[in-house]
Amino acid sequence: MTDEIFFDTDCLSSFLCVNQEAILIKLYSGKIKIPRHVYDELCQPNQINFINKINSMIQDGHASIVDLLFSTSEAKTYFMLTKNPPSGFKIIGKGEAAALALAITFSGTLASNNYSDIGQYLDSYGLKNLSTTHILFEAYTKMLITEDGGNFIWRNMQNRKRLLPYTSFSEALKVR
Repeated sequence: MTDEIFFDTDCLSSFLCVNQEAILIKLYSGKIKIPRHVYDELCQPNQINFINKINSMIQDGHASIVDLLFSTSEAKTYFMLTKNPPSGFKIIGKGEAAALALAITFSGTLASNNYSDIGQYLDSYGLKNLSTTHILFEAYTKMLITEDGGNFIWRNMQNRKRLLPYTSFSEALKVR
């Protein structure tokens, strides 16, 4: 995969909250794009741990912040996603919308767990999506984690209130 990957808040925070950002770095170093809206959502004063991790990823060149510039194609798309979507489409949140608008504009990949909100947009624009589950599958396939390691990460994510589609990583592997 060579596309830039535009992360929404939920997908990126799933790895940050369990200290597994190294998986993202090993798989996607230099391709990790964090919309400013997502950065701002994650860098709240009570999230100093997230701030330090994200800033370290940026400083080391593994990730970069992407701004939505006024009057650009991506800014117009962002406005449409958050205020005036096409008939039958959902209005989506700021972080998700910023990541989606950038992925649409730059023909990138969206990293988001919320398929129920973004599925129509993915289909409509022909975009690729990575979820936390997909990323863990890729880490497993590339032997960055074992099945037991995947289960440990999965459990930790669930303990931190991350909504995952299966009860365990092992179950997700069976369905795959």
